[in-house]
Amino acid sequence: MFIIIDRKKLCGGSILSSTWVLTVAHRVQNVIASQVKVYPSTNLLAYMGQWQLASVVIPHKNYDTIIFTNDIALIQVSPPFNMTDRRISKICLPISTRTGYPQIN
Repeated sequence: MFIIIDRKKLCGGSILSSTWVLTVAHRVQNVIASQVKVYPSTNLLAYMGQWQLASVVIPHKNYDTIIFTNDIALIQVSPPFNMTDRRISKICLPISTRTGYPQIN
């Protein structure tokens, strides 16, 4: 998938659900949601005109513009992605009770 911001900036992202996308904060910091278009595929020709507008853009509250820590953001789209389209899929996330490897106590 890819994201176009204000018709000029381009970045990637990952679909989390039919309405949420994970991306990098350094591309969406201080961006107005209505300037953001999200395409559900990297194949622009296949999805020409089939994009969703962002309704909310949420950079990580502790994103550091100097050293790029917490360089993560969420974008909520509207209308939702058509998740019945076999060409569109979301990423799989670990269950919330998993803390990583090695396990943290």
